[in-house]
Amino acid sequence: MSSLLETFCEDRREQATRRPNRFYELWPIDGDNSGWSSYNKLFAPALNGQTFESILENRKKRGLSTHVADFFGSSVFLSDASYADSLTGLRLKHLVPARIPTIYLGNSKWREVTGNLYEKKAWKRLQASMGERNIPYFDLIVSAPRGGLLLEDYFYEKAPQLNSVMSARVHLVLIRRAYRLLSPHGGEMYIEVNNLFTDVEGMQSWFDQLNKSGIDYKYFPEIPKAFDPITEDNPNIGSGVLFIRKLPSSPDNLP
Repeated sequence: MSSLLETFCEDRREQATRRPNRFYELWPIDGDNSGWSSYNKLFAPALNGQTFESILENRKKRGLSTHVADFFGSSVFLSDASYADSLTGLRLKHLVPARIPTIYLGNSKWREVTGNLYEKKAWKRLQASMGERNIPYFDLIVSAPRGGLLLEDYFYEKAPQLNSVMSARVHLVLIRRAYRLLSPHGGEMYIEVNNLFTDVEGMQSWFDQLNKSGIDYKYFPEIPKAFDPITEDNPNIGSGVLFIRKLPSSPDNLP
């Protein structure tokens, strides 16, 4: 299992350095506030009528911190970044300047951290950046890796019998690591996950463990109807949204 995952990491690393165009095909979203790629539209089932901008504004009004992180993106998904204390994007390589919205150019609160999320050193680099900027936790974490981590084709080709199992395991590793960085003061996490995540035997028992642990979570198995009709240009087929809120009474780690 571990050797297969290491091979997958190496494959993604090569794509970022030798095949940059392929990289943008894999994770191109970055919430540009228009069309299907807007994060507010993608995560609408879990937002329950709110927007990410309104969530941050409400936290500010209550005197709470508003540190934002975007995994597989550059954290440029907000149309109004004035309520964010900091904005951090973790992705394989920097977003090309032409794709950076003007409100982020020269914004001292915004920073990209480059690295492969499938490797521990990327998370260490992220934590180092948090320390440099006095960010104890993230209050809002989003992750929209286009279709919820497109591992299916990769693992089907390399090891069909491990296809769904490995996809689910990688989902869990990333979700657990992200949760550790989530603020215990009402921090919220919105993760796009591939529906393979719930198809694997044992995943329902993981949800049961979340319930027993008192984790505040909801899983939304379908993307919004706004993304219909299904076409070749819509890569979010088969993905859902996992929402998790961390409270003072929540455990430090996910099961």
